Amino acid sequence: MRRPARGIDAGHLRTVLQDIHNRQAFEIEYQSLASPAPRWRWIAPHAIAFEGFRWHARAYCFTDDSFKDFLLARILGIRDSRPSDIDASQDVDWHSLVTLEIGPHPDLSDTQKKVIALDYACREARPASPSARRCSTTYLNASAWIPTPQPEGLRTSGLRC
Repeated sequence: MRRPARGIDAGHLRTVLQDIHNRQAFEIEYQSLASPAPRWRWIAPHAIAFEGFRWHARAYCFTDDSFKDFLLARILGIRDSRPSDIDASQDVDWHSLVTLEIGPHPDLSDTQKKVIALDYACREARPASPSARRCSTTYLNASAWIPTPQPEGLRTSGLRC
């Protein structure tokens, strides 16, 4: 079974890339799944990332006064832009790397651990230990189809297959 293709608006992508390069903030109409209707908000993007399934703009959100990820496919419109003085180096979750432990859950039997290790190409049932940006750990779980509970704050370790 193939994953569904995910599309993004080429014009929106171009605007995001240009505004990252030119240090511009812009106003977007964004449909978050946290609200039933789209909202206009100002963001100042500083990076773009692909997590294997979807494209994200990492940006400072003036509405929420924090750095967040915005799915490019959920940007419904773009209107104004302005110079931005947001300092991307202040995005701690983007600049912090964490080491993930990806491997068979310790509560599985030895046989189950071996099968999971084969599924995820782990060597001899030993966990893999890749590094990732702290803000991307949730997306890595989703792209690997690893179910994880969502505790308050960011999940930084303890991934289980």
